[in-house]
Amino acid sequence: MRRINIFLLLILIVLLVGCKEESVYIKPLIQNEIFTQTEDRYFVYFYKDNCGFCETTKPVILDYLNSLEMQENSDKRVVYGFDLSDSKNMFFNGETEYGIFRIYTGDSGDGQGVNLGKYKVNGVKVWNELYIAGVPSLITVTLNIETNEKESHLVAESKQEIQTVLENQLNS
Repeated sequence: MRRINIFLLLILIVLLVGCKEESVYIKPLIQNEIFTQTEDRYFVYFYKDNCGFCETTKPVILDYLNSLEMQENSDKRVVYGFDLSDSKNMFFNGETEYGIFRIYTGDSGDGQGVNLGKYKVNGVKVWNELYIAGVPSLITVTLNIETNEKESHLVAESKQEIQTVLENQLNS
């Protein structure tokens, strides 16, 4: 009987240790917070509810944020999140109520691969002028020293591209 109790106690300890809370999380931003963070350079990860690709990308973001906890990575760009499903991040733009989750149809869109031109991100300085055509997506926000304004640039449009960008950031 004593062996069974010890065995059950060991199982309970293993389960409790495995259930500890994550030490890092993706801090969510709303609206203009995209351009008002204190850092001079950072990433913003765009996602939506009920997006399978976003769910498989989330561990990549969390692994990266965990890596930032190490001293040698303390100078790397942090990643913030932006939930395109959050009603606080939506507005009526004349066509839809999806806010920045929309496709750009103008002549000077940004993008890569098959989505060339569907995004409008590069050089944008105001949250509601962003066009995010798909999720998951990752942009970088950087302080322009000449204008003293933060501006954005599209860097990745898929889990694989996001993972590559974050790995490169850690290795730079």
